[in-house]
Amino acid sequence: MKKHIIIILILFVKISFSQIGIGEWKTHLPYSNGKHITLAKDKFYCNTENGLFVYNTNDNSTEILSKEKGLSDVTISTVFYAKQKDALIIGYQNGNIDIIKGKTIINISDIKRKQIYGSKSINNIIFYNNNYYLATGFGVVNLDIDKYEIKDTYLIGANSSQKQVFDIIIYNNRFYTATEDGIYTADVNSSNLAFYENWTRDLSIPNPYLRFKNFTIFKDKLYVTQDDEIDKLYYLDNSVWTEYKIDGANNYYSINSDEENLYLCWNHKLTIVNTSGDTTFIGTYKFSWGYIYTGINYAFKYNNTLYIADANFGIVKLIGENASAIKPNGPYSVSFWKIDIVNGKMWATVGGVNAAWNNLTNEAHVMSYTNNWWDNIKLEGKRAVDPMDIIIDRNDNKRIFVSSWNGGIFEIYDGKQINQYLQDNSSLENCVSTWDAVRVGGLAMDEDGNLWTSGMAVNNQFNVRTTDGKWHGLPYSNITQESMIRSLIVTKDKYKWVILHRAGIFIFDDKGTYENTDDDDYKKINILDENGDIVSNEVYCIAEDKDGAIWVGTAKGVVTYFYPSDVFTNETFKGQRVIIEQNGVSQYLLETEEISTMAIDGANRKWFGTRTSGVYLISEDGTEELQHFTVDNSPLLSNEISTISINDKNGEVYFGTSKGLISYKGTATEGNESFTDVYAYPNPVPPDFNGLIAINGLVENADVKITDISGNLVFETKAEGGQATWNGKNFNGEKVHTGVYLAFCSNDDGTKTFITKILFIN
Repeated sequence: MKKHIIIILILFVKISFSQIGIGEWKTHLPYSNGKHITLAKDKFYCNTENGLFVYNTNDNSTEILSKEKGLSDVTISTVFYAKQKDALIIGYQNGNIDIIKGKTIINISDIKRKQIYGSKSINNIIFYNNNYYLATGFGVVNLDIDKYEIKDTYLIGANSSQKQVFDIIIYNNRFYTATEDGIYTADVNSSNLAFYENWTRDLSIPNPYLRFKNFTIFKDKLYVTQDDEIDKLYYLDNSVWTEYKIDGANNYYSINSDEENLYLCWNHKLTIVNTSGDTTFIGTYKFSWGYIYTGINYAFKYNNTLYIADANFGIVKLIGENASAIKPNGPYSVSFWKIDIVNGKMWATVGGVNAAWNNLTNEAHVMSYTNNWWDNIKLEGKRAVDPMDIIIDRNDNKRIFVSSWNGGIFEIYDGKQINQYLQDNSSLENCVSTWDAVRVGGLAMDEDGNLWTSGMAVNNQFNVRTTDGKWHGLPYSNITQESMIRSLIVTKDKYKWVILHRAGIFIFDDKGTYENTDDDDYKKINILDENGDIVSNEVYCIAEDKDGAIWVGTAKGVVTYFYPSDVFTNETFKGQRVIIEQNGVSQYLLETEEISTMAIDGANRKWFGTRTSGVYLISEDGTEELQHFTVDNSPLLSNEISTISINDKNGEVYFGTSKGLISYKGTATEGNESFTDVYAYPNPVPPDFNGLIAINGLVENADVKITDISGNLVFETKAEGGQATWNGKNFNGEKVHTGVYLAFCSNDDGTKTFITKILFIN
């Protein structure tokens, strides 16, 4: 009987921890673009365009290393295994350095914090004579990984000036550095490598003032790539540089070698040269589904198997001609323009436009995320580029609509594209006379399930697709007097609030008569504060909170309309700037910030994303700052936030940043009308758990009282939306003892109640 109980508890713990805990973070990055592979014992560390993952050759498992797991930064430029110390050195593009020894990560931020003009990137690392030398964006650095400090810095340019060093190697007792304007060398036994005159340019190589990129040593010869219009490869033998030619080879990405082979990665292809001079060329892979062109960036052999860092498949394992891909599941791209989440399923667009709202001509991809798994759909059709907004049909969650800044609107059903709406099959209009360009920026859905769209440079700037599939255009262009319309929302009173590009807001009430606009109410407004002064007409986002107030994010902070229904009756429609107190000083809410995006959580709190300052969580009334996440105080990937969306079922908040997507488990969820699927997690609560315990599935703002099995009250709280949290302590701040605890949950008047159990194991 005891064995059965233990088994059940273990399963329960696993189920409880299948989701991240409250206050925890999770990165969602693509791991397809493999740049380089570092071998450390029986593990491969593959740094990609945006992340780092580990492949364990013993069990073929993969593991993601990321900022929320202890890394100090995001954009990795190089990884080096220091086998003498059994340590991993990670260098970043901003000069940051992490050293991983066992389960400990030590950060060395000296270079990142140093005021250096130009690049700080850690480009490569070598070991020599108990020292670790770093090729950086400004010179050569000597790193002490025992004391975790920078031992010395060598500025090898004229008069100790900075010079970009892309690679460094030791050959015939000399340092060789590949730099932005030649190869510089120095004697390894020099007593003063910090003196620039001890570094001399090698003038014997052809075109010695061009940029050189990569070194390797093969058969006692030094090889180097030269960056020209067509890259060239040279080798040094007996003090003479000779060009090494491979038919068709250009655009060398990397070169490396072992005792048996020289690996030349060029133009995403691979040429392997053995010690006899025989060559093997690889330009395609044979996967189980067919032949695919390679995206080779780096290659080497391990246990007679060829491993490749590939631009499309992460790590490719090649046995004979048969290829298999190794990579963790992740989104298609780091670019998240818009996100929509319904019933725990996320859809997002890979797209957007530039600052002037002109095309980037990105392929039209959309991503979905369900049950911790990412999928990608490439949209097909005319001008299928730059997907913008995305919305899930609230009446049928299998139906998805995607707007495009050239390709109109795409409709997806059950994971498959079924329609593309353009000028020939809808009321949408072409904005360019010489070629098809149906530009749709924003999508919104009213409570009846009608789809609303906003566009640009056409007569019908707004369109509606009703639930019966019919399209209607609303000709407001003469009223808005704006050629470009950004996004829109539909409020509870069915008003449409529309962001005009750098021109304030347009609001209209169609009154349900789509064919006739004569009786419509409409108004174009400047963003005025309570004094009638313009705050900023550069509007980036709008949201309606649970009380019906409209919150507007501008280039100069936040403006709120607490009585939005007055818009058509109040001649001078003014907003209000909420006053917040910070450090004893009263000021307008986020008045110095560009508010790029916002979202309202289940407790009616406001999440604001900014252009340069990360994310703010503000109280329901806007007067209190509850959280401020930046790259310096959290795992946030970037302070530039493009979109925020919330999974109302579990409180997970997703932040789309300039460096990818990351989520944070918040404390609030959407409240239910009745107690539905109530559960606590983690449950059982393990002995070493010190986080928050969540009770989910509650009615909105439920009262929660927690007692021991004898009925003694140990804690009480109020739910934030549909979720209450408990730190596992009693009123005296002491951790509760092992046992079963009862959570009594009720609505305000006590007409709806529920009891759930929580088991503590100490």
